[in-house]
Amino acid sequence: MLAEFWRTATGVVMAGNSFGYGPSGSVLFTNPTPISLAVVRSFSTLRVGTDFNGPTESDAWEANYLAGMGAPIIRFHGSNANADQPARVSFRGNVMTGNLGNAPWDAASGLASEKFYGLTLAEPAGEVRPVIQTNSTVSKLQVVVPVRNPALAVGGIRIDVALADPAGLAAISEAYPQGSVQSIRHLKQVTLDGSFDGGAAEVDLTGIDLTATDLQRVIVSASYGLDEAPATDASPAVPAWMVTTPFSATLGGFQAPTTPIRVSAGLSANGLGLSWSGGQGPYTVQMRDTLAAPWRDLITTGATNTTVPLTNAAAFFRIGGR
Repeated sequence: MLAEFWRTATGVVMAGNSFGYGPSGSVLFTNPTPISLAVVRSFSTLRVGTDFNGPTESDAWEANYLAGMGAPIIRFHGSNANADQPARVSFRGNVMTGNLGNAPWDAASGLASEKFYGLTLAEPAGEVRPVIQTNSTVSKLQVVVPVRNPALAVGGIRIDVALADPAGLAAISEAYPQGSVQSIRHLKQVTLDGSFDGGAAEVDLTGIDLTATDLQRVIVSASYGLDEAPATDASPAVPAWMVTTPFSATLGGFQAPTTPIRVSAGLSANGLGLSWSGGQGPYTVQMRDTLAAPWRDLITTGATNTTVPLTNAAAFFRIGGR
């Protein structure tokens, strides 16, 4: 865990950080154990990324770069299950690759969707993600937006449009049949009319210069404003905040270009460092003791580097992609 709030924490902002990314923008760290970004308790408010309230340049600086997290990115403390004000989490504008699951809410994150979205959506136990319609084009995106709870959700619904991370889309499993849908590049944010409670909406994409191939990888999330909740004898006050849905599925059919995998190796005090480029994740690192021995798997990862402990025996390594 990178951050855990042991009490109610309001107004917390995590912006402009890199977890798993190096200064050059490359992924340089593979977490040895599954890790989440934060654990939050009831009555808390957390923003991960930007609020898109500043100049374009500062909004981009507020993005977090998140890679290699092998557990739900946001986990919810058990206190949220019984509270009348579960944590409010805004998750916008971030750059992500090779993480497990969806954000901010994930089915394995410790809180049921009807509890997390109970104040925000009219049907919190139903589809909590936007749905991109098949009649979308590179200039007009047709989206079905989850209907908000008009009694509590206020202001215009914010829509964020992004390109999905190919490594996440490729990480298909029984728990994540559509892969781990996450944004590797933010494209646009729009605020819908304040009288719009949800349903069919159109998002103008002109000026972004998407190709037909790009369109297959477009994803959207929706963020809803919640008004402040005053303090009572039994609970603290909660400020006005945004709550974000997970990203939609893609239209499908996207195939990332595949290039040869090129591997480099280097010794350090920690062991043998392997890094590679090309191919398409998830990647499997294999090892064998002799040229005649069978290959055995070491790790499967969406990252492009790992460190292998040193031994006194000879060893051979290879990396394969999907």
